[in-house]
Formats: sequence, C-alpha cells, structure tokens
Amino acid sequence: MRFFAYNRHTVEYIHPGTFQSYEDSQLRMLRQFLTGVMSMLVIISFLSAPFVLGQQLQENSRTEFKGTIGTPVRIEGTHIKAGDIISLIDGRYVLSNESYDPAVAGVVVNSPTLVVGNLKDDQSYVVVSSGVVLVRVSTLAGPILAGDNITTSLIPGIGVKAEQFGVIIGTALEDYASSDPEEIHSIAVNLDIGAYGLLTNLTSNPRVAFRYVLAFVVAAASVIAGFVYFGRVAQSGVESLGRNPLAARLIYVSVFFHLLLTVGIMLLGVLIAYIIVVL
Repeated sequence: MRFFAYNRHTVEYIHPGTFQSYEDSQLRMLRQFLTGVMSMLVIISFLSAPFVLGQQLQENSRTEFKGTIGTPVRIEGTHIKAGDIISLIDGRYVLSNESYDPAVAGVVVNSPTLVVGNLKDDQSYVVVSSGVVLVRVSTLAGPILAGDNITTSLIPGIGVKAEQFGVIIGTALEDYASSDPEEIHSIAVNLDIGAYGLLTNLTSNPRVAFRYVLAFVVAAASVIAGFVYFGRVAQSGVESLGRNPLAARLIYVSVFFHLLLTVGIMLLGVLIAYIIVVL
C-alpha cells in the first residue's frame, strides 16, 4: 500500500516502511535502556550486600561493658538516680532538662571502675563522662535501636533517641521500645559526649558513608541515564519529523511517552537512593 502527501506544488511519496523503521528504532532504544536499568539494579544489589551483612553482624554482636572513671560532684535537686544525665550550668551540676543540651557533663553511676576523689555529703554523686554505662531513657522521640545516638530531653535527667544533628551523649548498645513515652528504662550506652554533625557521622561510621556515596551514585546515574536516553529519543524524533512531516502526530506522541518514561526512571532512581539512606 502507498501513501501520497499533496500540497500546491508537489506530490510526495511516503513509503510505509518509514513508520515501521521509526517504531523499530524506538523499540531498540527502549530495550537498551531497560537493559541498562536492570544492570544498574544488579550492581546495586551486589554493592549493598556487604553493608547488609555487616549490619546483621553488628546487630548480633554481644554488648561488652568497659571500665569507667568517675568524679564525685555535688548535684542540686532531689530524687537523683543512677543513670540520670547531668549538666553543668553556671558552675552547678543539675539534671539535664533541655533537648540537645550543650552543657551536658555526664551520667550518674553507682560503682564505676575508679573514683577520683571523695564523696563530700549526701548530695554528692559519682559522674562519668566516658565508657559504657547504664542510662535512663524514654521513647519520647521514638523506639531506640542499638547504634542510635542518644541525647538529652525535656524530661529531667532522661535520654532519648537523637533525631537530628546536635549534642549527643553517646550511642545506644541495646534496643528499647515502649508504647508509653513516660515509662523510663535503663539501657547500656557508650558515652562519647560531643557535637554530632554530618561530617562526624560520615567519618565515624563507614557504613553510613558508604550508604550516602551509594545513594548519590544511584541518583546521579539514573538522572544522567534519563537525560542521555531522552536526548537520543528527541534527536531520533526530530530526524523522523524532517523526513516524514505527515507522521508528526505519531512522532510527538512517541516523544511525549518517552519523556514520561524518562521522568519515571529518574524518580525511581531517586526513590532507591532515598531508601538506601534511610534504611
């Protein structure tokens, strides 16, 4: 079957194979693109395997308590208990009652490995600022998992999971979950008081750094692959339009379809990167 395009001056013959060749080229490009996406997903799976295995080994490891060195201090207030978080404000030791308290000084303990000094009165307690100790915590900021950062809270002397960068008292060595945020429980915490930021997070935790790098690679690869693929489709569409103006509607629909496909692939890559970061 033959097609003819008429205008005022010429009669143009359109071979039916023109439509078929354009569709075949689009199918070939689509197959190549999907093959590349599948290859990228396989590579991501292999790269993620060491992180997943390492995380499982870390979760299955047993907690070992380390020695601590305590200092007797006079703490103002009542009902001071072992595991309470203490802050030093204007030369006075008090129960910490501020989220991400920059004045946090340590945790009250009953029997540290070594005490430097003597208890002076009934208001004196031994406070340690490093080592593995029991800390009283709440699920006010959510359930606590081993490896989560612990910080101070609005509850006097009680720690919670850190949900953002700021001052922390250390890292949880145990899981704790409770539906009642007012319930207080003691868990083992590796005390390491200091400011916690993005750079600290990456340098102190290689697995987290690996996740961020992997997420960036996945997101960047999906965006670049999407642009390259759509660029080829657009170029092919323009060339086909120049050869065959009567197929303009079919070409426009095909280019628009591939544009949507490209955006979908980019969003999928970004979603995979987000999942890698948050898991």
